[in-house]
Amino acid sequence: MTLMVCAYRLANGEWIDLDIPCPSGGEPTLAGFEATRFNFYGSDKAKRLGLTILPQLARGNICAEGTDELYALRAEVQILFDSLDPSDDYWPFRLGNILMTIETANKYGNAGRVTID
Repeated sequence: MTLMVCAYRLANGEWIDLDIPCPSGGEPTLAGFEATRFNFYGSDKAKRLGLTILPQLARGNICAEGTDELYALRAEVQILFDSLDPSDDYWPFRLGNILMTIETANKYGNAGRVTID
């Protein structure tokens, strides 16, 4: 299975799925293989970096809603992105997808939501 990242906005009491642009091509919802819940997002390295939101993927799905939660999630994704080995050719695209999704949802302020599941 694959981890998917999706953005939503609240309108008239319903969460509406948002289209995510992917300028580099490829599928903008990809966030990693199912196993990466444990060996990347929930890894000891992620915890040593001080992450608290992304490691929750090892226990279940993540939902960040509203400006504050989206900002906190973005900060953690950026920390992971900055910690990548320069030769890594797998994670930049996937972490970029998450960042792009957060950016899309954040346009709706407190009516924006991002899920990783």
